[in-house]
Amino acid sequence: MSDGCCGPTDTCKSTINVGGMTCGHCAGIVEAAIKKIPGVIKVDVDLEGKKVDIEYTGESANVESFIEAVNDAGYQGSA
Repeated sequence: MSDGCCGPTDTCKSTINVGGMTCGHCAGIVEAAIKKIPGVIKVDVDLEGKKVDIEYTGESANVESFIEAVNDAGYQGSA
């Protein structure tokens, strides 16, 4: 979910849910996949909560790209 501020020059924060993360290695894979997306500033993976908080600029990063990156890494991302 997004805080709705995602204009091209805004700093935005979103949280996505991630299914399939079971260990620290999984969390590292998810974090690395999201950090590859241009515009991502900070990624905070909550393994126990099965979610990821992401801070980014709205120019080229968005919730859909985060979910796609998580899914491509072999996990189940959702908003």
